[in-house]
Formats: sequence, C-alpha cells, structure tokens
Amino acid sequence: MTDEHVKVTFSVESGSRSLGYDIESIPDSKLQWYYTAEKSNTSDPFKFGEVADKSVALGEEITFSQGLWDFTLYAKRTDVAGEPPIVYYGTSSDVLITRADSPVPIYIQVSSSTGATGTLVLNNVSIKTYAGSGTHVTSSVKANTAVIKNSSGVIIDTLNLSDGSGTYNNLSAGNYSVVVKYCNTNGNVENASEEIFITVWSGRTTTISGSIDEITGSGTIGAYYTETITNTIDKNTIPVFDANVAPANNETTSENSTTVAFNAGKLVATDDSKTVSLEVSVKDIEAAGSDSTFTVEGNQSAVAGISLNLKVGEEEKTGEFGDAVITTYIVKGLTSVSVKYNGTDYTTEPGEIQVINQGETPNDVNNYYESYTGKLVFTTNHFSEYYVVSNSVDALNVTTNTAYATLADAINAVPVNANETTNILILRDVANAEGLSVASGKNFVVDFNGHTYTIVGPGAGSTNTETNGFQFLRNSTITLKNGKINLSKSNRDVLRVIQNYANLTLEDLEIDATNQYYYKDYVISFCCGNNKIIGNTSIYSNASSFNPDKSVIFDVYDWADGGYHGVNLTIDTTGDIRGVVEIDLAEQGDECGSYFKLTNGNVNKVSITGGIINNLNEINTPNIVITGGQFSTDPSQYVDAYYTAVANDGNTSWTVRKMNYEELANAGYVARYYESSYYKSITEAFSNYGSGIHLINNAQGAISRTGYVQLYCDDYTFEGTISCTPTPNTSGNVSIYTGTAILNNIECSSTFYCGSSSNSPTITIKDGSINNLEARKNAKVIIEGGTYTGTITLNTGGNGSLTIKGGTFSADPTIYVPEGYAATFNGQTWEVSEQSN
Repeated sequence: MTDEHVKVTFSVESGSRSLGYDIESIPDSKLQWYYTAEKSNTSDPFKFGEVADKSVALGEEITFSQGLWDFTLYAKRTDVAGEPPIVYYGTSSDVLITRADSPVPIYIQVSSSTGATGTLVLNNVSIKTYAGSGTHVTSSVKANTAVIKNSSGVIIDTLNLSDGSGTYNNLSAGNYSVVVKYCNTNGNVENASEEIFITVWSGRTTTISGSIDEITGSGTIGAYYTETITNTIDKNTIPVFDANVAPANNETTSENSTTVAFNAGKLVATDDSKTVSLEVSVKDIEAAGSDSTFTVEGNQSAVAGISLNLKVGEEEKTGEFGDAVITTYIVKGLTSVSVKYNGTDYTTEPGEIQVINQGETPNDVNNYYESYTGKLVFTTNHFSEYYVVSNSVDALNVTTNTAYATLADAINAVPVNANETTNILILRDVANAEGLSVASGKNFVVDFNGHTYTIVGPGAGSTNTETNGFQFLRNSTITLKNGKINLSKSNRDVLRVIQNYANLTLEDLEIDATNQYYYKDYVISFCCGNNKIIGNTSIYSNASSFNPDKSVIFDVYDWADGGYHGVNLTIDTTGDIRGVVEIDLAEQGDECGSYFKLTNGNVNKVSITGGIINNLNEINTPNIVITGGQFSTDPSQYVDAYYTAVANDGNTSWTVRKMNYEELANAGYVARYYESSYYKSITEAFSNYGSGIHLINNAQGAISRTGYVQLYCDDYTFEGTISCTPTPNTSGNVSIYTGTAILNNIECSSTFYCGSSSNSPTITIKDGSINNLEARKNAKVIIEGGTYTGTITLNTGGNGSLTIKGGTFSADPTIYVPEGYAATFNGQTWEVSEQSN
C-alpha cells in the first residue's frame, strides 16, 4: 500500500457561497482565505497535507494524500483595522480525494460567520408620532436614546443618540432588537418606537435609519412600555384597543349563579313609596363580541363582563348603600385576574384579585378568584359595568369554559379520540408563540377571532426536525380559521409553518410566512389526510414574494415511503396563494384515494411531479407545470422543459418523464450541467457554471469565462473557441476530459489540462495563446498553431500522444514534432512549420 498524492483546489463559486440574507457580499479582493485539513480516519497512516489555519487562494492547487478528509474553510477581511474578523466559514466532512480527475475541485458551502463582532449604526432616526385609532401622523421627533436587547429580550445596553444618530462598536454578532425613545430633560420617556429586529454580522455594519412608527399598543404595550414608561406617561394617553370578552358562566345552578350581597339593612328604600331594584347581567362571548364597549391595555385579555344597575324608584344609584360583594363564575385556569371599571367617573376599582389554587384559602374572603372552579369574588360600592382582565391567557376552551396561557396548552388538553369537537378561541394577539405538535386522534377547531398569532420559535417536530410552527399528526381533525398566522422577524429556526398529516381545514385565514428563515420554500406540506383551503384564505412566503412562479408555497405529497397513503386537497378560496403548488401523489393512485382539486383561487402555478392523476380537468388553472406522473388525459400542453408525455396502451393513458439524452438532443439541447439543467448552446451553459458541463450532442460556439473551465465532451465533438481569465482567488485553468474538441482559438494564461489519468480525449488546437499545456496519460493532442509561453509536457505511462505541427514556443518542442515538420529556433522562440519538399 502506497501513499499516492493528489492535487486539489478549493472553491466556493457556482452558487455555493451562502451569504445569509439581507447583507452585502464582500468582494474577493477584500478577503483572505484559510483552511484546516485533517484525515477523517485518525488511524489512516497517509496524512500528507494535514495542516491548521493555513492561508490559501481559491483555485490554488494543493497536494493531499488520497482518502477521506475533513476540511474547514474560512475567510477574514483584509480591509479593516486591528484583528480582522472572520466573515465566511464552512466545513465539509468525509470528502473523498482520488486520482480520477486531478486537480480535484473541492466545493465547500460557506455561510456568514457570526463568531466575532460587528457595528450598529443609527443614522438620523426619528419616531413617527402615534395619533390613536391605528394612525401614525407625519410629524416626528428625533430619538435621543436607543435600548438594545439580545434575542432573549434582555437589555444589554443603552446608547445615547445625538440628533437621532450614534454608533455602537464591538457588538457581538447575533440577533437583537432595538427600541428608540425620546426622553425629556427630566429623563422621562415621552415617545417610544416599535421594536426593530436586526441581525449583526461579523465584520459588518448594520444601519438603522429613517422614521419609525411609535408603539401603538395593539397587543404589544407590555413588551415595550415597561415600568419606566408606565410611570412617566399618563395612563389615559396610552393607546388602547377593543377586545372580545370570554364568556362568563352565568348558569342558574347554585354553584354557578351570580349573586350580590349587601350588609344587613343597607338595601332598603328611604321612601316607602319607592321600590329598590338591582339588575345584574353577566356577558358571554356573543354579547360581548357584538356590543361590548370594553377596552383593555397592553397584552391583557378581557375574560368576562358583569353589569350592576341599582335603582330606587326610577333613579339610578351608585354608592350610597355601602359595599356589595359580587360572586360569579367565569373561565377556569387563569393565573392573573384584575377587575376593571368600565367608565370615567369612578377612580377606585377592585383592581388585582388574589388567585388561589385548590387547597389554598384567600387572604380576603371578599376578594379572590379560584382558578380550579372559575369562582370570582370582588367588592365594590359603585354599581355600574365592570370587566375582568387577565394577562396570563391566550386561549379559551369554549367547550369546557377553561382558559389557557398558550394555544399549545389548550390543544394539549383536548381529549384524544373524542366524538365531540372541541372549540378553542384565541383571546388576544400572540406575539411570541413557540412551535407546537399535535398528537394523533384529536378533534378541534381554533378560531383566531380576528387576532394575529406570531410564531417566534423554537420550532416543533420529530427528533432532529424541530423546524415547524405546527406539526399535525395523522388521524386528527383540525380547523384553523378567522385570523392570521405570522412568522416573526426574529424567527431563526422555523422553516415551515405547517407540517400536516391530519385532516386539516384552513378557513378565512391568512398565513404570512414572509419572514421564513433564509427565504425557504414550502410554507405548508400536506402529506396525508383530507384537506381543504376554503373561504377567503391566503398564503404568502418570503421566497414567493421574489419569484412566485418558481417558489413552492406548499406541496401535496403522498409519502408512500413514510407509510402515509392517501392525501387529498381541495382549494376553493377567494384569497391568494402566492407561489407554486407542487403535486406528487402516490403511485397507487385511486387505490390510495389521493386527489388534488382546484375549483377557485388565485394560484400562481400548479407543479405536478409524480403519481397517478385522473382528474387533471379538475385543476381549474392554466398555470400547470408537469414533471412526472400518470394521466388519463394527454397532459402534453403542461409538460415542463426537459420532459415528455409518453402515450401508453393505445393512447388510453400517458406517463410524464424526463427526456433521455437522444430526445433532448433532438429537441435542440447540446449540453447539461450534471443532471439538473440543460442548455441549447455551450455559451449559455458556461455563462452559468465553470465545471460539471457535459455535451449531449455535437456543439459549436464560444466559451468565455472568468475563472476556470472544465468540459466533458463525452461521445461528442465541440468545435469553437475558449477564453479563460483568472481572478486573484480563482485559477484560469482549462480542462477538457473526454470526447473530441477542435479549438479554433484558445486563450489560457494559466494551464490547459488535456484529459486526465483515466480519460482519453482527442483535442486539436488550431490557434490561440496558452501558457502551460499538459497532455495527460491517454489524451491525444494535436497542435497546429498558436503561441505557447510556458511548458509543454506529455505525461508518460499511458497511450496518449502529443503532436506539434505548427505554432510558436518558448520551450523546445522538437521531441513532439513529427516527420515532415521542423522546429526552427530564431534566437528567442521556436517556430514549428511543415517542411518544403
């Protein structure tokens, strides 16, 4: 066993450099690359090339022993003072290096490094004044303070601003939020902005500028108006918003009735001619939702309402009868309760009420709430309308009249395999939801009640795939309706809003995934169950906002290999589905019961990739693209490029498949990039990629590229020109490995590699300018003209040949000149030409 060495080159081109999002790409001229290399198997004795943190130029040839290697590639900036930060970083494991194609190109995926520090700049920032009722007026005030929080919401520092501007240096790379404020000379906050979510990247500057909306209080007051702001702004100036009210329990049974108790002898008429009447009403969700004047502040939810109307004769009375103790029953499960007066002429209200759990006793028997029964007791001497609020509840189980802190808690409490549908109501906007998974066998409806449900993360899912906002498992029946599901700007790991195996209905719902991490596709994946998108439902993704005709908004995928057979989806919506709907149904077809039906909806495109489709006429859109599957009607008009519809059994069915090379050649294609893209000209192919280009037919044309060129002619002939220009970090080498090439002109200031140790191309060079030329092992190379300024070599050990019949050379080419031709030295170069008879 011998230690064989192989030359390799590192590269991050051809789209493999992933620069994250919303940041600039740094020019290669401002980068210095480094690499670390070590054998994957530490016991491997052949480790030539192992090194740590060594500088390298992309495209530079480096020698390693054969075998499996682990590589790290990173780049530092060269245009900043001090210790240069790492701005790109990537690793690649178990890379196999063999002598098949030397030099071997090693592609390493790199991303923007967050391991160092960056700079935050605020430039001329102002706060657009809030005028109430959802309106921001055009007037604004310059911010003089910026509060910086980390991704956990913890304040890490405060930056003083001058005329709305300031700089924060050496901020650790990562995710942050910023709130800008205007404070008066006493240090009191007069204006505060909405929260701005940012990412600080290593070695870069993140800038915030312009006019930012003042906080409106629509469900987020509590997040920003913390103790300082609450104490310095009059409560009446803090914006409020209308809220629906959860149903109070006003059943007539003794344990669930509403009672009002007075001190003895207090509730009597002072005039015998007048009667005393007390009207008590408790509002449920329907009444409160239709005619409530309740308003709540910040992140509170209104969970009940109670109205007390006391009259002596026809005259309404308020407080002259002394205290009254009200006992009623509201939702169970609250962890915070306050009773608020709904009016302006009464300054004292019951306020916060003690919450007690089972087995505990209240400190004040006239003011408490039992979380396990929903019993509420409070005292007042003012007879009017009150409402009960809580800042600890997002969701209400309407079926059991139980409140839950989160939607996940409410769903977890839904019984499995129950015949009755559980109804869950969202009581407020949710700004910080985590991903949730739903077990098999549940039956429930979530009514978002017009609210926005924002997912921040972390995601949910099966082990090692916790990247979903919702994961719905098989044999559950679920409806989501009447609201908006949103991905937060600060989301960093939710790649899919819904992964669905259940029977799922989306009704009158907006799903906004424009903050989907790294511009990912597939907002939803339907893999099983009977599914519907109905009413006025719209679905958007980040990727689809850029290219809705190419980005997949969701797929309908019968996952037979995963054991999930039978996925049905009907779309009947007046909303927008902005992107491509990808269909891949099971090969079992009707036996599986799978189908896709589009009866109404603004869908950009439907892409069918496989399965048995018997109902193509039920897809009511002209924007269908088919790349696979079997069809009962001819789908040729919808078949994508590179694909064909083949008739079966006397035109009774059609199968769509990718064309073979012969069919592609007949359709005018001459080259391919691996098996992913096909081109009708060699020029177009190399305008996109520098390597991996194979001919599938004879081709003529011009190849012009900055960087290296690698061409496999295979069983075909290329005739044309090649121009290859190196960059500071990328070689300008040209390599032709297989087939036949006739080069009318070639410009290569680096090295032209003809063939490899295992390939045997035939290459004819008619003219051009080349530095070094290496004819490898089994290559047959004929030079008829051109200028050669470096070395000309033929590798021995194979059946290759190098024949020179013309051209100008800086090195003596005599040994390659055949009979009938001669090399003549003119004192500086050798000229090869045919001899005269």
